[in-house]
Amino acid sequence: MSFELRLGGIALLASVGVLGVVFALVVSRSQIRGLSAGFMGVEGIGRDAVALRTLMRGLALFGILQLIGFGVLAASLTEVGERTIATVSYALWVLASAAGVFRVVSDGTITVWAGERWAETGSVPEVYAPLNDLAQNSFVWFAEVPWLIAAAGFGWAVLRSGLLPSWVGYIAIGWSAVWLSYPVIFKSDLPAVLMIYPILFGVGMLIAEG
Repeated sequence: MSFELRLGGIALLASVGVLGVVFALVVSRSQIRGLSAGFMGVEGIGRDAVALRTLMRGLALFGILQLIGFGVLAASLTEVGERTIATVSYALWVLASAAGVFRVVSDGTITVWAGERWAETGSVPEVYAPLNDLAQNSFVWFAEVPWLIAAAGFGWAVLRSGLLPSWVGYIAIGWSAVWLSYPVIFKSDLPAVLMIYPILFGVGMLIAEG
C-alpha cells in the first residue's frame, strides 16, 4: 500500500508541476497577455488567444493526474476501513472534475472565440455573457463547492484512519471550512485556493509510514 500511496502522491504533485510548465511556456513565448481573458474578460485576449488554449490543455492534464492521485488515496482509505467516506469524497471529486472540464472547454472555445471577435470588431458578441455566466455558475456549484467538501471528507478519513500524517487532515478540513463560504456567499469562483490540495495530500502520501 505504501508503494501505491507514493505513486498517487507523485501523480498529485505532478499535476501541479504541469501547470508550472504551462505558465513557463506561456511566459517564454511572450503570450502572457492572452491569459488575461481567463481572469479579466475577453477584451484582454487579443492575438494571444493561443495562450489561453495552452492553459486549458494544461488544466485538462492537471485534472487527469488528480483523478489518478485521489483515486489511489480513496482506494487506500477503503483498505483501512474508511470505505464510505472515501467513496463519497472521490465521487464528489469526480463530479467536480467533470464540471471543471466543462469550464475548461468553455474557456478554451467560447472565450477564445469571443476574444478573437473583440480583437477584430471591437465588441464582444452578445451571446457570450450568458454562456460565460452559465459556465461560471456551473463551476462554482458543481466544481468548486464539491471539491472543497471532498477535500474535507478526505481529511476526515485521514484523521480517522491514521493513513497519512494527522496534519494533512487538519489542514484539509480547516482550509475547506475557511473557503467554502466564499463561493456560497459571493457566487464567484476562486480556483487558486484549490491548489493546496494536490500539494497537501501529495506530500502526505509520499511521507506516509507503513
